[in-house]
Amino acid sequence: MGTRPIVAGGIVIAIAVFAIVVLLVVHPSPSPMTLRHISSVQSGNEVTATFEVKNHTGVSYIFLPFEVEVRDGSVWRRCFEFQNYRPRHATVGAYAVISYTCQMTNLPAGPSLRFKILAQKTLTGLNGFIRRFELNLRQTRPPGSRLSLNPFDKKSRVFGLPREVVSEEFFEPEAMIESDFITNTLPTR
Repeated sequence: MGTRPIVAGGIVIAIAVFAIVVLLVVHPSPSPMTLRHISSVQSGNEVTATFEVKNHTGVSYIFLPFEVEVRDGSVWRRCFEFQNYRPRHATVGAYAVISYTCQMTNLPAGPSLRFKILAQKTLTGLNGFIRRFELNLRQTRPPGSRLSLNPFDKKSRVFGLPREVVSEEFFEPEAMIESDFITNTLPTR
C-alpha cells in the first residue's frame, strides 16, 4: 500500500477544486435584473421613456435611475445624468416585472443609447445582519435609534451595495419637424 493511494487522492482533490474554480470564474452569475426599452415620447427637447425592469431573483430590489449613455464608435459615453433629477427610489419585488418611466433632456436621435440604473438588494434577517452591524459601526446615530442587531430580525430592512444594471441598446427616433409632418401626411396629387 505505499504512497500511491495518497497521491491519487491528492490528484482527485486538486482536479475537483480546479473544476469548481473554473465553473465559478468562467460562468459568472447572470444579472439579477434586466432593463428593456419599451417606448419614448418626445416633447420639445424632453423625452419621456418607459422601460421594463425585470427582477430574476427571489429577493426584492430598490433602484434609482443613474445615467444614459450614447455609443460613440466603439466607446460608450455619458449623455444624460440623473444627478439633478433624483426621484424617489422604485421597488421591484421578487420575480416581478414593472414599468418605469423617466424624463430626460437633450438625448441625441440616431445613435445607440443605453439606460443605467443603480440597484440595491433588500436585505432582511440573517442576510441583513452583517450590513446592519456595519452601518451601526460607521454611522453615528442618536441613542435608541440604532439598527437591530438581532440576526433573525425580519422587519429591519437595509440595502446591499449599489450595482449597475445596463439596458439593452435602444434608439431615439428622429424628431419630426413640421415640414416633414406635412410632407408625410398630406396626400399628393
